[in-house]
Amino acid sequence: MTDTTELIDKAEVRDGKAIVAYSRTEHALAILRGKYKGATYDLTTTAGDKLARAARLELKTLRTDLEKKRAELKAPALLFGKTIDSEAARLTAEIQALETPIDAQIKADEKRREDERIAKEQAEAARRKVHTDGIAKIAGYVGLATDLPAERIAAGIAYLEALDLAGFEEFVTEATETRARTVSALQALHTKAVSREAEAARLEAERVEQARIAAEQAETARKLKEQQDELDRQRAEVQQREERIRKEEEARAAEKVRQEQEAELERQRQALLAEMRQIDGDTGNAGHYASEAISAICAEEGADGAVRDFGEESAQSLRDLRAAGLLALGLLWMTERQSDKVHRAYTTLRDALGGKEGLREGIQAAMDAGHEADHPHGADWWAGKKDETEYMGVRCMCVITGCKAGPGCPHFNAHCQNHIAHINRRTA
Repeated sequence: MTDTTELIDKAEVRDGKAIVAYSRTEHALAILRGKYKGATYDLTTTAGDKLARAARLELKTLRTDLEKKRAELKAPALLFGKTIDSEAARLTAEIQALETPIDAQIKADEKRREDERIAKEQAEAARRKVHTDGIAKIAGYVGLATDLPAERIAAGIAYLEALDLAGFEEFVTEATETRARTVSALQALHTKAVSREAEAARLEAERVEQARIAAEQAETARKLKEQQDELDRQRAEVQQREERIRKEEEARAAEKVRQEQEAELERQRQALLAEMRQIDGDTGNAGHYASEAISAICAEEGADGAVRDFGEESAQSLRDLRAAGLLALGLLWMTERQSDKVHRAYTTLRDALGGKEGLREGIQAAMDAGHEADHPHGADWWAGKKDETEYMGVRCMCVITGCKAGPGCPHFNAHCQNHIAHINRRTA
């Protein structure tokens, strides 16, 4: 092993140069590099873990010793630098105490000369600006006068021609040339303004004339509209009067038709009532059967009163009366009509209700009301409808009209009871 007793770490200044040598540390590092460089340890074993920790401690000790030595060697150097800086600062302050008053005098005079130079330049610039602004103002009159009236442009031309340019000093030539160009341009604008104003005056005169004509036309249109409105009003009144007359005529025509229909109905009723009075004298069952059927048209009690009541009904009542007449005709057709009175009632009612077509409707109405009988020759469509248990009792008004009579009906009587019992037997 090499002897390290003469190896030391040191730092010194020699011939103005810093000499730093960490000989002892360099030597120890060389030894440890050869000992530990690339070394690996089996830390899973106790012996390996122990060797690794010992190696780390040895390297760490060398590193911390080096840091301590560095601080030890640098301490005198730090103190030396501080001493140098402190002394230089003291001397600098004494020098500046002598230098500052002289420097202030020099800078004050330099500022005075600079201020004078700047003031002179500013004064010259201001003088020149007055002239250049004046020339620019002269040139700017053209732009300002573009839309002015001719009178004001002429005033501007006169002002420029009388303007004294002697105060423009060295700019007098430029000012004179600018004035000449401006006056020429203003004269051209003046010519255009005169033409423009003449055209504007012409257009204004046309506008005034057109406004006058428009006002006259508007007044004429207003009067025409008033006349048209009056004509429309009168036409509307005529139309309303004609419409009222038309409705009145239609109402009179309708009333006439209604009265004619009522008269015809009254005639037919009177004929039926006459036949009914003749049939009432027949004591046979068929005669009573026809009497009951015809009585349905005029109500159960008081034929004359019934006729008056029906005469006051509406068109719907007329349709109901025809339906009752058709049902009575169908019932008369289903009877044997052995007496002349019954037969005359049948033929009279048939002819009054439309002949063959009315008979067909009456038979269908009787069928719809639940009545059946043998069919005569030529009525094959009715074949097979006779019920052997045909009810031969008197047909009451409720049966003819299709009313579902009951004890609460004011017309409920023995005939109703007999018929209801018969219907119940047929539907059982």
